Amino acid sequence: MKKITLIFLAIFVFVACSPEDKLSGNGGDDAPTVLTEMPFTKGVNISDWFLQTNESYLTKEKYTEKDFKDIVSLGFEAIRLPIGFHHFTGPAPAYDLSDNFFDVLDYAVDLAEKCGLYIILDNHTYFGADVFPPAYGEAQLIRVWEQVASHYKNRSDLVIYEVMNEPGGSYMKEHWYGMQTRFLETIRSIDKKHTVIVKGIGDSRAELQNIPVYEDKNLIYSFHFYTSHLFTHQKPSWDKSSPTHSLTSPVPFPYDAARMPEKPASFAGTDFEEYYDNYGTKYGTAAYLKECIDVAGNFGFERRVPVFCGEFGVLNNGFVESKDRANWHEACVNAFALNRIGWTVWDYNTDFSMFDGSPIFEQNLNVDLLKALGLTVPPSYAAGKAPELQIYDDVLAKYAKNTSYNGSASESNSYYRVNYEHKGGPYEGVNCIEWAIPPVGEGGSYCSLQFTFWPVADFTKQFESEYSLEFMIRCDKPVDKLYVRFEYYNSDRGTNHRAWRNVMPIGNNTAYGAFPSDGSWHKVSLPMKDFYIKGNNDQNPWVEEGEYENYIKEHPDQTWDWKHINRIAFATEGNKSLKGVNIYIDDVRICESTK
Repeated sequence: MKKITLIFLAIFVFVACSPEDKLSGNGGDDAPTVLTEMPFTKGVNISDWFLQTNESYLTKEKYTEKDFKDIVSLGFEAIRLPIGFHHFTGPAPAYDLSDNFFDVLDYAVDLAEKCGLYIILDNHTYFGADVFPPAYGEAQLIRVWEQVASHYKNRSDLVIYEVMNEPGGSYMKEHWYGMQTRFLETIRSIDKKHTVIVKGIGDSRAELQNIPVYEDKNLIYSFHFYTSHLFTHQKPSWDKSSPTHSLTSPVPFPYDAARMPEKPASFAGTDFEEYYDNYGTKYGTAAYLKECIDVAGNFGFERRVPVFCGEFGVLNNGFVESKDRANWHEACVNAFALNRIGWTVWDYNTDFSMFDGSPIFEQNLNVDLLKALGLTVPPSYAAGKAPELQIYDDVLAKYAKNTSYNGSASESNSYYRVNYEHKGGPYEGVNCIEWAIPPVGEGGSYCSLQFTFWPVADFTKQFESEYSLEFMIRCDKPVDKLYVRFEYYNSDRGTNHRAWRNVMPIGNNTAYGAFPSDGSWHKVSLPMKDFYIKGNNDQNPWVEEGEYENYIKEHPDQTWDWKHINRIAFATEGNKSLKGVNIYIDDVRICESTK
C-alpha cells in the first residue's frame, strides 16, 4: 500500500507541473529551478561529432541545419552530444578549452536552439581505453565544468549538462559519488539555472539507489540500458574477442526456439553462457526488459525525481534481423513510457545507426526502427518515386565527404586546395565550391573535385526514375572537356572485375554538358542513363564512348552497379588545357531534370 501511495503522489506531482513551470529563470544567478518531470520524452545521441581525439578534427560541417531539422521532423525532442572534453583541454593547471572549440560547440548549441531541440552536453571523458587518471583527472574536469558553465549559463533552458558518462574503474567505484558532488557544486557556483544529469557508477540502473539525496531539485537521474549483450552486441567490430563472433546466425528477439543458433563453445565460462541458457525464459522476453526498466522507474517514483535513459540500442551491422532489432527497441520504449522515463537512443549514425548503409535521410533510414521508437516516417518513404538528393548546397550533405585531389601543388599552396566554402558570388545561398586548377609547372595534369560516400550509396531508385545529375557551373576561361563520373566501390578488384567508372564529358562543345565560359552561372543536367562505362578495373582496358555495349557482350561480369557508388567526381583526366582554370560549382543534386 505504501508503494502504491508513493506512486500515486509522484504521478500527481508530474501531471500538476505544467510545461511552463518545469524550467524557469533567465540567467545563471537566478533562483534555483525545481524540476519535477522530464523536460523531453525522446531523443537521439550524435556520437560521431565531438568524440574526437584531437581538436583539429572538429568541424562545423559535420552536421548542418538540415540535419537538425531532419532530426526534428522524425519527432525527436532532444539530442545528447557526447564530448571528449579531455582531448580538447590545454595543459595543466589551466586546462583551457580553446576559442575554436567553443566556436564549434556554440554552432551545435545554436542549431539546437534554432530547431527547438534540447541539447545535452555529455562529458564523455575517460571512457573505454582512456582510463581516469587519479593524479589530475578531477582537477581537469573541475576546470572543464567551470568553463562550460560560465560559457553557457545565460543560454536557453534547452541546454542541459551531463556530469560524466558511465563513470567506472576501480578508482571511480571508490570515489565517484564524492566527485560527482564536487562537479555539481562547481556548476552550481556559476550556473543555478540549467538542468544537470547525474548518475550512478557505470550508469547502472541498480546504482541509482546509491546516488546521494541532493538538495538540488533541478537534476535528472540517468542510467543506460543494453540488456542483454547476447542480443544487443552481436559481433561488435571494435571487439574481436567477443564470444558473439562465433555465432553462426543471429539471435532473435523475442526468443524463437526455431531461429536460435547453436550455442558456441566460446560462450563457456562467460556471461554469454548465462544469457544463452536463460534466453527463452528471461533475457529474450519483453517482460524481463520491463522488469529491469521498472527498477529505474520505481527509483524515480520513490524519490520523486525525473529519470532518463541516456543510451540504449542494438548494433546495426547487418547481422541482426531488422524486425528483431525493432522488437527490442519497441519493448524498451513501451517500458520507458509506463515509467515516465525519457530517453535518447544510441545512436544516429555509427555502429548503432538509424540508417541502413550511407546516412541518406531521404531513403536509407531504417523504417522498422522508426516505427518501433514511435517516430515519424518521412514522406519520401511513401512516395511513388525516388527521392531527390541534394549533394551540395552551401555545405556538403551529411553522407558525403570532400576527398578532392588537386595535384601536388595543393600540398604546398592552400589556394589550389578545393574550397567548399567560397563566398565569392555563389549561385544562391552563401557558399559555392571553388576549384582552382593549378597552372603549368604547379603539379601534375590530373586533378579531381570529389564527393565521396561511405558507406556506399545506392542510387538505383534514382537511375530507374530516369533522374539526372544536375549542378550549376561557371568559369571565365574555356573548358573544352571535363569528365563527370560516378565511381563504383569494389573491395575485391583482384578477382571481381566489375565496371568502376561511369562517365560523361562536359565542356564548351560537348553533346550533353555544353555551357559557355562567360563568367555567369549555367545549369548542367546529365541524365544518369546517358553515362557510359570508361573503366573496368585497373587490369582492363579503358572503354570509350559508344564501345560499352560490345565490350559488355564479351565481359558480362562487368556490368555497372548503381547499388555501390562511393564517389561522384569532376576530373581533368590529363587534360592539360585546363591548367590554371578556375571552376565554380554549386547546387549539386540528383533529381528530375529541370533543364
